[in-house]
Amino acid sequence: MLDKLKQYNRIAFVASGGAAKAMFYHIGVTLALKEYGIEIANAPRAQRNPERVFIEHIIGSSGGSIFGALMVNDFDEETIESRLEAKSLSSYFTSPDRRMHGDLTGFSYADIFSLRLPPPRIMMKYLKRLAKLPYMQNKYGPGTGIEAIMREIMPVMGLFTLERLEKYLEDVLPINDFEELYIRKQVDLSVIATEIDYPRKAIFGKDMSDWIGTDEDTYYRDRYLNTAPISRAVHASCCVPGLFKPVSIDGHIYYDGEVKQCLSVHVAADMGADLIFVSHTFTPYVRDENMGSITELGLYSLVLQAMNTAMYQKIREPAKLREQKEELFAFVRSPQFRNKYKLSKETHEEMVADLAGFFNFNKDRKYIYIPSPNEIFFVDHFNILPYSTRELINIGYSITNEIMPLHGFEKLEEYKTVGILEAKNLNRFKFKKSRYERYRQIARETFPKLQ
Repeated sequence: MLDKLKQYNRIAFVASGGAAKAMFYHIGVTLALKEYGIEIANAPRAQRNPERVFIEHIIGSSGGSIFGALMVNDFDEETIESRLEAKSLSSYFTSPDRRMHGDLTGFSYADIFSLRLPPPRIMMKYLKRLAKLPYMQNKYGPGTGIEAIMREIMPVMGLFTLERLEKYLEDVLPINDFEELYIRKQVDLSVIATEIDYPRKAIFGKDMSDWIGTDEDTYYRDRYLNTAPISRAVHASCCVPGLFKPVSIDGHIYYDGEVKQCLSVHVAADMGADLIFVSHTFTPYVRDENMGSITELGLYSLVLQAMNTAMYQKIREPAKLREQKEELFAFVRSPQFRNKYKLSKETHEEMVADLAGFFNFNKDRKYIYIPSPNEIFFVDHFNILPYSTRELINIGYSITNEIMPLHGFEKLEEYKTVGILEAKNLNRFKFKKSRYERYRQIARETFPKLQ
């Protein structure tokens, strides 16, 4: 059953952002992949199970970067799930537990939402400026208006800081260095962030671009950087604009890794992967008769739908381009094309090879997308309580088991009858009319339907 998988030289896993929602969805996806003989590498090649194939490169943004940092550090899916469930309710909000390398105890909401606002005297200084119209006009010019006022009264870059999350990862990760990780386990981790002052992406890992990237022609060129430990890079990748304060690394300021480009699939291809799994939670809501219209569900749902629609389009465009390339090269390689233009076999093969190089096309590279289903749209992004995390794990697991057979992959014999999560008697969450009937009635009264 593994023969089809073993034809690939390198397997990569691209994990989207999306806070805890994405992290636990990815856990469900990788749990399901285990049933097909695909595991995340956590040892040198010589020490791995020959009866399995291994993911040797994880690319993560935001919540996906936390997932990647934990998974390559010997925290498997079941360890993460069990450690978070073995907590009292109060310890989810603040935890006095001692932190140790190799142990996930001690994590709480206090590590995510650590408030960081300027002191009152600084805030008062900015407020006083509003009374000085000449100051505003000198600073912003004659176009001074509501946006200039907002800049003055909101001088902070984020309401919260993720410094405690970074410290937590420093404390618990056995390996906090990208290069050491590769040397010891022969697995790559790439953490994606976006540079604020230049519209380009930073790909933190063991590699370093051989150019500085400050000339005009490199303003938009993504950079491979080895200037931060894993914990610091994850901190930068998770800084949602406006919510978390951006991070300075080696003189440059970074924030959320999904800003410039959703899903850095090209990083996996750049580093030689020819089987690439892409897991994401950016699927926009498609109307469900039980749940109704977004117009009945308030402002937050409207904003989330707009964001997911925009991000999903950014995902679909590169995927559509790859599909067009595949169709083009299928035609160019065909005997019909060769006969139509009366090409010799050698000339035909040479032309196909030249075109493939020009368009950076690898006919043997396979992409498997595992997008989130409709019901995940309404799951909280920052909920780490067990009922939510179990639900997300089950959804990711179930969707992966629906998608893998479509690509011709079969489960290992030992999992065909009872799967990993079925053995735990955990069922997938489904929309049920009875569950949402009362909620929709309240929602319609609170948010009148748009006319």
